Amino acid sequence: MRIKVCFLILAFLFVLTGCENGGSPMEKPDHKESYLGMGGESMTGQISVYVGEDKLLHMYDPVQKESIVLCSKADCIHEPYDETANPDPACEAALNRELFVTCVPVISGQYIYLFGEADLSRGVVYRENLDGSARTRLYTIDYQLGMGNSVYVENQTAYAEAKIPVVSEDNLGGAGTNKSHDLILKIDLESGGTEEISPINEQEFQSVRFLDKKGRQIYFYFSWRVLGKEDKDYSTAPEYYKIYCYDMETQKTEQIFDEVELAGLSPVGMTDRALCVLDTKTMEAFEISLADKQKTKVYEPSSEKVMYFVFQDRWIVGDTLAEQFSYLDQGKLVLLPGIVGFYNMMGDYVEYSLQDGSHQAVYGDSFFTDDREVILERGESDGT
Repeated sequence: MRIKVCFLILAFLFVLTGCENGGSPMEKPDHKESYLGMGGESMTGQISVYVGEDKLLHMYDPVQKESIVLCSKADCIHEPYDETANPDPACEAALNRELFVTCVPVISGQYIYLFGEADLSRGVVYRENLDGSARTRLYTIDYQLGMGNSVYVENQTAYAEAKIPVVSEDNLGGAGTNKSHDLILKIDLESGGTEEISPINEQEFQSVRFLDKKGRQIYFYFSWRVLGKEDKDYSTAPEYYKIYCYDMETQKTEQIFDEVELAGLSPVGMTDRALCVLDTKTMEAFEISLADKQKTKVYEPSSEKVMYFVFQDRWIVGDTLAEQFSYLDQGKLVLLPGIVGFYNMMGDYVEYSLQDGSHQAVYGDSFFTDDREVILERGESDGT
């Protein structure tokens, strides 16, 4: 069970310099991969770009600890899009009609790709330079990415949680509704070519979500609920899961666990050797070996008021009553001081919120040390 603590409209990219009024030229990121979290967090190093409440793209520099508008025009006054007052904004950081409602940024190489909505049933993709200049409309796709979708990017290929909107005369459907089919979509960012790499299931209440990326394997789950005679709505209906693995080398998808094997269990994440699950009744934490499917208990909570995450092969345990988080180290809890909530984590990136209301994102296992590689740090009122 993945718990979404909060959704922010953020995107992260690695560059070395830049300033609001043109400034130094951008340099090519040295990371070959990036990750877009469930709130829109696309991370690929040490400089961050996000969409603020002002509907402008901003850049955050962790060295200078300041945020600037991502526009290369020297004298721009940075006016955002407005359907009536400013339908064709001159500012490079402003969004347009197709990006204003939904803007999912994805970083790859020397470009930022922006996913928006061409209409109720199709997505649209724009591309711009890392300094915000030269935005170009590239293509449309028969899928949509929403602000709650995760994306993993490598070598100009995106692997995305996406939707096929169900649109008809009596059903507007589209992104943001349950009238759609979830899937994992492979996208060639240069050509716009797409491939569905997860099965499509037309259950009424269903979703597909990433679990983690380990080496060349991307793990994800498909979940659905079935109404019983005593269920008033889907909130009380039992939830079922299947776990899949996509191999990036062979380009094959394999189901590795089914709903019978996961009865009463909910997936949390992955380690290199196991699927991490919780017992939905007792809230105990288990690992199920990928090699032989043996189940091993790793933690037994003293209360059912607990939540779990897995990052860099470590279990993170949240006490919801005390509002604090710890990680398991050889069976013992080690406090993560000040952290009150997690936004998302996958591969090498983790995001969390602190007691003072600020938000941080950290790269790699430095998260568990006193010298964290922070790639984003913003206060509660810093623009989102």
